[in-house]
Amino acid sequence: MKDATNDLFRRQHGVISRSDALATGLSNRHVQHRLASGLWIAVHAGVFRHASHPETPEQQILAAVLAAGPGAAASHQAAAYLWGLLTWSEAGRRAAVTVQRPASPRPHGFDLHRAVELDRARVRHQKGIPCLDPLQTLAGLGAGSDGVLVDRAIDRALAKRLVTMKAIELELVRQSRQGRRGVGILRQRLASRGYIGGPHPSVLESRALAFLARYRIPVERSEVVVGPEGEYRVDFSLVPPVMLEVDGYVWHFSPEHQDRDHERRNRLKLLGIDLYVTNWRQLSRREAELADLLRQATDRAPRSA
Repeated sequence: MKDATNDLFRRQHGVISRSDALATGLSNRHVQHRLASGLWIAVHAGVFRHASHPETPEQQILAAVLAAGPGAAASHQAAAYLWGLLTWSEAGRRAAVTVQRPASPRPHGFDLHRAVELDRARVRHQKGIPCLDPLQTLAGLGAGSDGVLVDRAIDRALAKRLVTMKAIELELVRQSRQGRRGVGILRQRLASRGYIGGPHPSVLESRALAFLARYRIPVERSEVVVGPEGEYRVDFSLVPPVMLEVDGYVWHFSPEHQDRDHERRNRLKLLGIDLYVTNWRQLSRREAELADLLRQATDRAPRSA
């Protein structure tokens, strides 16, 4: 019995539930004796920490999951921590758990969320702890975290390739149909960062051309084909070798696409092209700064005799 409970403690970040302890063959009297002796410490009702195990964020989160009962899963800021989307400090050093209604545990020391429907197929195990998948985690963060933390979580989820923009957009549709809180905030943060909602590339290039004309920045040609075999296309040639490319996150954000873009732009530099890149967000919100930068670049460009 001792080995069985010790093994559970090792596998469960130093915490165990009363039901798990009883399943190993211990009696309620054995449990009470360990609590009275200080070997075990009550964390929540029916959840105990082994006194020899250090306290960790993982321990705090799993203890909350066990206290919430069968079917519970770490969610919101706690799941974001487990997926590496937030640090424990950013997560507020507080566990959060989601259960399916009508479950009604009484939380103490952690945040409890009740979902109308908790899709068990979308519960993952991260660090040995059941938690909502990254897409549901991002949607949940929108309901209770400030915009800066949501932005960080989105960036890290994309960088870790835990999600794609297409998957996020589909999740927004799914969550909206279910009337989930936080969807509007998540959509707003994605749009404000330029991840979604950008116009089609043809519309974006038209906006860029109007911007160049408005600020009287010279344009030699548009839709410029360059490279030894004409393998590259650049949106605008201003004053050679200065060129401008208009990018949209919604079209270029996948990691694979980014890799190709970086390689392509590096090769354009080898061809002697002074390449500048903008996007719809900059054109919409900081066009004066962009115009000043492009004026300086074109003013520096050597003029042909």
